[in-house]
Amino acid sequence: MLGPGRDGRGGITTLVNIFLKTELSELYNIIYLKTQCEGTRLDKFFCFLNSFFKFLYIILFKKIDLVHIHCASRASFYRKGFLFFLAKIFNKKVIFHINGAEFITFYYQESPAFQKWIIRKVLLKSDCVLAISNQWKEDLEGIIEGKRNVDVLFNPITIPHISRNTHKRQEIHILSMGFLCHRKGTYDVLEAASRISEKIPNVKFCLYGDGNNQEMKSLVKKLKLQEHVTMPGWVQDKEKAYLDADIYVLPSYNEGLPLSVLEAASYQLPIVTTPVGGIPEIIEDGKNGFLIEPGNVDMLEQRLMELIQSQELRQKMAEGALITVQTHFEASKIADSLDKIYCRLIKRLAEQII
Repeated sequence: MLGPGRDGRGGITTLVNIFLKTELSELYNIIYLKTQCEGTRLDKFFCFLNSFFKFLYIILFKKIDLVHIHCASRASFYRKGFLFFLAKIFNKKVIFHINGAEFITFYYQESPAFQKWIIRKVLLKSDCVLAISNQWKEDLEGIIEGKRNVDVLFNPITIPHISRNTHKRQEIHILSMGFLCHRKGTYDVLEAASRISEKIPNVKFCLYGDGNNQEMKSLVKKLKLQEHVTMPGWVQDKEKAYLDADIYVLPSYNEGLPLSVLEAASYQLPIVTTPVGGIPEIIEDGKNGFLIEPGNVDMLEQRLMELIQSQELRQKMAEGALITVQTHFEASKIADSLDKIYCRLIKRLAEQII
């Protein structure tokens, strides 16, 4: 299995760590190889160079039946694409697992013709392409023009065993996690916070994550939100952050199947987000959360106000969100689905050998 360092940040790291804590690690001898690390460009270059030689050694001298590649887009695709072709040279079965929120944008809007040809080649030659939602499956099948090697594997979530305190308190805490940028809707959250704080002063927004931090902090100062918005950086104690919150907000313009939305649901939070990527496969508008149009700050403000003003509505939506992740996204169920995919590909490999 190839992916980012397990001690790093981001959704793919979280995904990998969840998978490797399931029964998959007992059923299979999984060798995990990190192809990317935190640090400077030089650090990342040497990390990849090291992973290349380790991967070559493993392929040459260890009995490997299957290679499972976790890929985002851009630099991640270039690194993983190189290792993909190396695996195929040695006739290995390969799963190409696309996790990055901007992969479709990367293909259609950023890639010239030759690069699109390479992307299609990787997808077509993969023994299995894993899409993180049904919408992504359609999008990926559009790229490879109908070849039926795309399976849907939802992102897994570990359901925490917690008892949320539902008593009414003086302040309402609104939480958001992820890269602080336009794509994640951070500017829209700040605009909504500015409007809401004028009406209800006891609302606090906590925005965790890296990104355009200095620009965001300058905007917080400009909007006079210092008493209402905190930006602590990357979250250190994720459980505490979710338990301290009353509402989760992620008004993204582009997503895959965000783990933070699944995590928020598992921690029994009502969610305000957008119907992009695979999010509509988690959130049903008005039942277990609210879906708003990307960039519609008026609608964002309205939905947040509804939740702020009604503890009953918050609790109802939180309960619905928890049932959704328990039913469809619980880690052991997703691991079972991945196990079936592994078995299917290994069986094909055995048939080829015979």
